Amino acid sequence: MPPVHLHFENVAALRHMAQSVPFSNQYNQRKVQSFLTNPNGDWLGIEGGAPAALAALVDGYPAGENLVRHFHDQIACHLPRALGHHRAKRRGNFGDEVDVHSVLRGAFDRAWTSSTRAIRKGTGILRLVVDIGANDHTSAEELRWRGIAGLALAEVMGKAGYSVEIVAGFAIRNLCATGNKKMMFTTVVKPRSTQADIGLLAATVALPGFFRTLGFAAVVRAADDQGVNVDSGLGNYLDVSGVLPVPDKVTQLFVPQSVVDEQGAVDWVKATVTLLQGVAS
Repeated sequence: MPPVHLHFENVAALRHMAQSVPFSNQYNQRKVQSFLTNPNGDWLGIEGGAPAALAALVDGYPAGENLVRHFHDQIACHLPRALGHHRAKRRGNFGDEVDVHSVLRGAFDRAWTSSTRAIRKGTGILRLVVDIGANDHTSAEELRWRGIAGLALAEVMGKAGYSVEIVAGFAIRNLCATGNKKMMFTTVVKPRSTQADIGLLAATVALPGFFRTLGFAAVVRAADDQGVNVDSGLGNYLDVSGVLPVPDKVTQLFVPQSVVDEQGAVDWVKATVTLLQGVAS
């Protein structure tokens, strides 16, 4: 039986569910409050614990933004070039327009320019799903690299003309003793129609505190909606890539759980750009 899917249209809806909508079960309510006030910054990946993680969703996460930008700048020159979905100028010895300066220099083989469509076969809509979930023993340092890799790829493909949507997702099994035991959770952190704010996006997919506060609250909500106590350990990690359906006319990619460090992030970004576009000649 496939997992039950609980989807939030945006981060604001997820915050409202966790912080404003009361839980019917007092045990579940206490669990959520403990997650939203957890002071363990090492486990959540940010000094100040849960309150700081929640504040970063509004104020941004400069430390995470710096990590993403540094990572992107380090690898950008080593990536295969992503071919754009926009019109590009091509120079040669024939075309639509002539450059008189090239003619005067004798560069006849590059004097003419023509506009061509540099476009890959298939869709230009990219849905990037960052698997933000993990079991308890996964360190904050390991967990943040999926988000860093995903945001770096989004920047590369956005510059190539792709319309990029970023989704944070995770799935669990053994949610509770009875009822629906498998659940998956998704929320849109960057719609296709918006510009990427790396500081705010880093506070979601590149900050483990997002999953370990609001993500945990979503797990408890799923149990509460079934009228049962959530499992004391919030169940067990389930690979979301194996259960989340692919939308029509959209290229859907997952940042997998195997990305746990900088080298893994580098390898995944390079392989994914190659997969999407190939190495430009």
